[in-house]
Amino acid sequence: ECARYSDYFQQWVEVMVDPDWWNAHTNYYSREMLIFHELAHALYDREHVSTYANGFPVSIMHPISGSISVSHYIANRPQYIAERAHRLLSSRS
Repeated sequence: ECARYSDYFQQWVEVMVDPDWWNAHTNYYSREMLIFHELAHALYDREHVSTYANGFPVSIMHPISGSISVSHYIANRPQYIAERAHRLLSSRS
């Protein structure tokens, strides 16, 4: 879950993670996927993307936690990072 706040001088976001989930998912990349997913919601108003290609989600914004295996994420991390950057840049236009 995430929230965005602002006042006259600044903006900030807060990502709230269920401690039970966090403690159960100690792998760095599992945690990275969750944080990147939530930050994309909070910072860039990204919606969920349920599209698959070759049996795998095409976006880190897939709505089902754990739908991207850690091994698939690691093998395709550059593409997931590039997708996030592309969406960031397109959201600014």
